[in-house]
Amino acid sequence: MTISRVTSGKHRGEFRVRIQPVDKLTGKQVCIPIQYVKSQREAKKAEQAMWARFRNGYTYNPSVDSLYDCFKEFVDSEYKQGRWTERTYHNWQYSVKMVKEFLGNVKLRDVNENLMREFARKVVAERNIDVSPNSVLTRSLIHLRAFFKRYVGGIFEHNPIPEGALNRFFRIDEFSVKHERYVLKAEEISALLTEIEREFNDKVPVRCVSQMAIYVDLLTGMRPQELQTLRWDNLRKLDDDSYTFEIDDSWDESAGKANHHLKYQRPGETRLVVPFGRNELALINRYRQSQADFLKRHGLKNTRQLVFLSLDNFKKCAEGYPVTQTALNKELRMLGKTVGINPDRKTWSMYSIRHTVATKLANTPNMRYPWAAARLGHRVDTFMQTYVHEDQDVAQKMSQLWLTQKHTVTQKTALSEG
Repeated sequence: MTISRVTSGKHRGEFRVRIQPVDKLTGKQVCIPIQYVKSQREAKKAEQAMWARFRNGYTYNPSVDSLYDCFKEFVDSEYKQGRWTERTYHNWQYSVKMVKEFLGNVKLRDVNENLMREFARKVVAERNIDVSPNSVLTRSLIHLRAFFKRYVGGIFEHNPIPEGALNRFFRIDEFSVKHERYVLKAEEISALLTEIEREFNDKVPVRCVSQMAIYVDLLTGMRPQELQTLRWDNLRKLDDDSYTFEIDDSWDESAGKANHHLKYQRPGETRLVVPFGRNELALINRYRQSQADFLKRHGLKNTRQLVFLSLDNFKKCAEGYPVTQTALNKELRMLGKTVGINPDRKTWSMYSIRHTVATKLANTPNMRYPWAAARLGHRVDTFMQTYVHEDQDVAQKMSQLWLTQKHTVTQKTALSEG
């Protein structure tokens, strides 16, 4: 919107005038300073004047503008023009707040790599934030680097935030110790599956939802948000008499609605997940019948055909809300405690299951990594670098192999010397 009424802040009650022309030579949007006026009549005049100046060849110089104002305008513009989802916009808003707090008085022309280094170090010192690839600081640096990119070749000769900014801005001894994610052993996976199967007969459907979501995740390694939008019509039978889910949606927990697409994929694109067998399907079908009986008994309908429809709140159930990720993580911790899983200060959540499935896939003899990565919705490099960890089951076998080999060599040496 070119003219809008300001409802908060120091310009409250005034009219904001903004135009967003595109440079015909570069095809890039021209950053033009916003104007604030007292009346709508003045706003229309200001808008006409701004367009006239642009068409007459006036060169706008955004370098004299506030970094915060330009950054905020960029973020708001991307969202309003539909380029970002609500979740993406929410993530960038934190970076906007950081810029306002730490760089609020800085002009765009005064930004350089040294200033951004000072910004990063000040944020860490005052906010007590970890220096790690997964910290909120890292995310903000990525956001700012993407924003500055549009001015490289104009205001900036080089991007003020270099690639690998953390390594440029901090010493190695300043980095936080990486929090490892807990990866399940084969016996722990078996114990969890067995416990869920055992408890299924004793639990009412309300308490089964979270456990069955964990059960399916142990089989497939889906993202929690993919589990939340899993539908009964996603179930598929494969040619080799195994079964899988063909998924096409994910849930946005912060917005409380479906995304209508999978992560890193366009709307309408689907993905097959890791397959499972007849025995697992049998329990899933028993759960399906249990869910149907519960809904019929209470006069409720599963309009979206969700596999993990929330049943503990009738209003949420009627509106088609899935089980929450908070409920899934809570149930996982309870199940883990029941079967004796001790994460030992490692990260232990639903994503631990996803990392576990990836690790087991990667350590399966003759496994084709492109197939495994595709079933988890990743490129091969992301699959290997982020999700695959040392498999403790394989590590134990390797240790025994080494000890056996060493023992054999020692025996041969003793015999030859004798």
